[in-house]
Amino acid sequence: GWFVPGITTGVWRAAVILAVVVVLAMVNVLGIRRAALVNTALTIGKLAPLALFIVVGSFYLDVDHFRATGAMAVGGGGTAPGMAAMASTVFLAIYAFSGFETLGVPAGEVRDPVRTIPFALLAGLAVVATVYVGVQLVAVGTLPDLGTSKRPLADAAARLFGPFGAAVMVVGALVSTLGVAHAIILAAGRMPFAMAERGQLWPAIAAVHPKYQTPFLGILVSAGGMLLFTLMTTFTSALTITVGLRVIIYLVTCAALPVLRRSDDSAATVFRVPAGRWVSALCVGMCAVLLLARPIGEMIQFLVVLAIGLLLWWGSTWLEPRPPS
Repeated sequence: GWFVPGITTGVWRAAVILAVVVVLAMVNVLGIRRAALVNTALTIGKLAPLALFIVVGSFYLDVDHFRATGAMAVGGGGTAPGMAAMASTVFLAIYAFSGFETLGVPAGEVRDPVRTIPFALLAGLAVVATVYVGVQLVAVGTLPDLGTSKRPLADAAARLFGPFGAAVMVVGALVSTLGVAHAIILAAGRMPFAMAERGQLWPAIAAVHPKYQTPFLGILVSAGGMLLFTLMTTFTSALTITVGLRVIIYLVTCAALPVLRRSDDSAATVFRVPAGRWVSALCVGMCAVLLLARPIGEMIQFLVVLAIGLLLWWGSTWLEPRPPS
C-alpha cells in the first residue's frame, strides 16, 4: 500500500495473496534445504534494514522522549492503564514474538536436531529480543508522535534518512511479513503430516513426495487453509484468532511439561529447563489471564475455530479409522 495504494483492496489484494501463498508453498514442496535457504535470505533481508535503523538512530536519540508524561508521570494526574488494557496490549504483542515454537516442527529433517534445536531456539529468542528493544528505543527516541503514527518505523526512518530511508523500512517490513508467512507454511505444512501418521487425520495426507521427500500434501492443505483465512478475514481479526490459538497451545504445552517429566515413557532429555515446574506453572497462569481478559466475542471466535478443528479430526478418524503408528 505504501508504493501502490490501490493494491490493498479488491481483486489486486486477492491476486497478491494468491501469488505469495502459491510461491511459498512451492518452495516448501521442493525440499527443506531450499526452504531453509529462502528462510535465511528473508531473515537477512529483514534484519539488515533494522540493524541500520538501530545503529544510525542511536546517535539521534532525544532523551526528553523517554520522560514519563501525563498519567504515568509522578504527580501527573489522570489514570494509569489498567490490567485489562495491559493484558490486551501484551496479547497483541505476542504476535510479534511468536513463531519460535515452530522451530522444532521440521526437526525430523534436520541434522543432529538434539544438539542444534535447543541452541537455535535460545539464540533466536536472544536475537529477536535484542532487535526489538533496539528498534523500540530508536523509534521512541526519534519520533515525537510515535503513538499516532500508522507506520512508525517508516516515519522514524524518514526523519533519520529522508524518503529513501522510509522506503527501505517499508521494503524491510514486506520482507519480514513474507518471512513470517514462509515460516508458517514450513511448520504448519508438517503438522497435518504428523497428525495423519498418528491416525488423527486422513492417512493420505501423510504422503511424501517421491523426489523431494517432503510432506507435499500436508503443505498444500496448510497453504490452502492460509489462503482461505487470509482472503476471508482482515489483518486484525486474523491476528486476534492466531494469537488466541497460540496462547491456548502455549497453555496446554506448559501444563504438559510436569506431566511428561513424571511419565516413564518419555525419552531421556538432553536439554532440561531449570525450575521447569515453576516456570510451567507461571506460564500457565499468564496464559490464562491473557485469555480471560479478552472480550466475549473473541472468545467465541476461538471456540468456533477450535470446533472446526475438532470436527475435522472427528470426521477423519470416524470415516477412516486408523490405529496410531
